[in-house]
Amino acid sequence: MKDKRFYWIKLKTDFFNQETIDFLLTQDNGCQYIVLYQMLCLQTANNNGIMATIVGEMIVPYDIKKIARDTKYFDFDTVAVALDLFKKLGLIYEEENKVLKIADIDEMVGSECYSANRVRIYREKQKALQCNTNVTQEIEYRDKSIDININNNIYEQEFEKIWIIYPKKQGKKEALKSFVKARKKGVDFELMLKGLENYNNYITNNHITNKYIKQGSTWFNQECWNDDYKVENKKSIFELIDEA
Repeated sequence: MKDKRFYWIKLKTDFFNQETIDFLLTQDNGCQYIVLYQMLCLQTANNNGIMATIVGEMIVPYDIKKIARDTKYFDFDTVAVALDLFKKLGLIYEEENKVLKIADIDEMVGSECYSANRVRIYREKQKALQCNTNVTQEIEYRDKSIDININNNIYEQEFEKIWIIYPKKQGKKEALKSFVKARKKGVDFELMLKGLENYNNYITNNHITNKYIKQGSTWFNQECWNDDYKVENKKSIFELIDEA
């Protein structure tokens, strides 16, 4: 059973002083727009800010009706106007697959799994009691095993996020092993994510067919996030005629 994880959003003390938020407050339904924005941040906090549902191998983007239904307190028109404003103000943006995503969500989200919470509380109690050396050694041994489980859970959650945008949905189990291996070696998750975005752009712009797209395990094993993906510069038929 996977370790339960708790998420929360963190608002800076100058949140309402930001130009974007101040602008929203000047609108007729400004307060509603801000509450809606915060609700969207909360609802996607455990999904890297991505407004989409995964159904099997499909990614189903949130539409206005779903957002209005899930948030409960806002009608269709309010959600439609708010989303348009959020896009123009840079609070959310649309990815290539038409999925909306909260901008800078990683700076707003905090999280802690149940095991980490339990370990932290346990350590605080032990420190207060000032246990002897033998007890301390036993606690540290247990904590290390718990920390390993915590890291594995985190890696699995990161992999699910990156697998959403991986272009070839085959060999997921082996891809997960290769991903975890790379993360344990210290490879930064954001670096891998950025590299995959470049790979996706390369595939799209160069019209790479599924046959030549790398399996996930191969991509992670070969550290392909470091590759330089350049778009093929094909000449137009008119340029070729001129050169002839």
